[in-house]
Amino acid sequence: MLRAELRRAVQGRQLALFASGAVFLCLVTGYSLAVGAKDSALTAAAAGTLVESQARSWMMTFLFAGLFASMVFTRDLGTGALTRSVLTASRRAVFTAKATVAALVGAAFGLGAAALAVGSTYAMNTALSVPFVWTGEATLIVLGIGACCVLAALFGLFVGMLTRHATGALMLLLVQTLLLEPGLQRLAPDVAKYLFTISLSSIYRDVLPNLLSVPLAWAVALGWVVVAGGAAWSAFSTKDIGS
Repeated sequence: MLRAELRRAVQGRQLALFASGAVFLCLVTGYSLAVGAKDSALTAAAAGTLVESQARSWMMTFLFAGLFASMVFTRDLGTGALTRSVLTASRRAVFTAKATVAALVGAAFGLGAAALAVGSTYAMNTALSVPFVWTGEATLIVLGIGACCVLAALFGLFVGMLTRHATGALMLLLVQTLLLEPGLQRLAPDVAKYLFTISLSSIYRDVLPNLLSVPLAWAVALGWVVVAGGAAWSAFSTKDIGS
């Protein structure tokens, strides 16, 4: 079942579209940072800080991982593939397979983001004669981004299971990530730091103020995923597949 679920998830153009969108936005951001430093005489410390910012720009990948993972469920629901899966296996087996696929998709986005964060930053800076100084902090940043992609993919899948509507899930994730939580962070930072997206900021080591410590952020982010997963399982195990 897992192999069939994974094969169905990567079929079609959606994966290429979401991955291309993530790569494009991250490349543009990283390039703009390099261009801004092109004519500056950077010290080694300043060059390291620049590279860390360029690496951190790949954090946008987790949004696209979550958006794509939401469709792992909603697309199958719309095409009737989900009904066929439930007829051939238990709902628990289907739920487990989809969660595993979402985690694998998130890991793929994360690995791609980590590799491109290093490779593209080196290529851009070399082409523009900007110093490339990779630091230990940059390594922690790309590792954090990879982890965030897995967490966001699982969360996105569970949002899709709860909304049971492709457009609704996509819009909810976009509004939450780009508008709602950043807005709440400006208005009530001491509360907003416990929200899912803001807790991910600590994991990929953002420089924003009023963030949680990394260990606490991990606990908060995992808590959100577990709660969303529990709610998604409750809905999936009790509702009619076609409703």
